[in-house]
Amino acid sequence: MAHVFKLNQNKGDQYTPSGIIKGSPTNTLNNQYTDKTGAFSSGTWTSTIGKWGPWKQESEEYCYIITGKAIITHKDGTSTTVKAGDSFVIPVGFEGYWETTEELSKFYCAYEVPKAKL
Repeated sequence: MAHVFKLNQNKGDQYTPSGIIKGSPTNTLNNQYTDKTGAFSSGTWTSTIGKWGPWKQESEEYCYIITGKAIITHKDGTSTTVKAGDSFVIPVGFEGYWETTEELSKFYCAYEVPKAKL
C-alpha cells in the first residue's frame, strides 16, 4: 500500500556551474525526491547572480520560480525572462544560457526521457 510521505529537507549540494560568462554564480541543488526508476525527480534549486552556458537540457523540466529573476536564452538568441510566480517548462534538448539577475530559488520536477525508455 502506498502512503504519503514528506520530502527530504536537507540543505542540498552547492556547485559552481560550468561555462561562467559573467559573475561568480553558485548554485545549490536540493533533490528532494527520485522515483524508483530514477526517471522522475523533484526538489528545489537556488542560484546567485551570474551567467553561464551553454548547457543542453537532458530532461523535461517543469519549474516554478519562488523568488528572484533570470533570463534564459536559447542558442538562437531568443530570450525568456522568468521571475517569482512564473512557471515554465524547459524541454529536453534545449540548448542555451542561464543568467540569474536576482538571487533565485525555484521548485522543479524533472522527467528524464531516456531513463524512462520512451
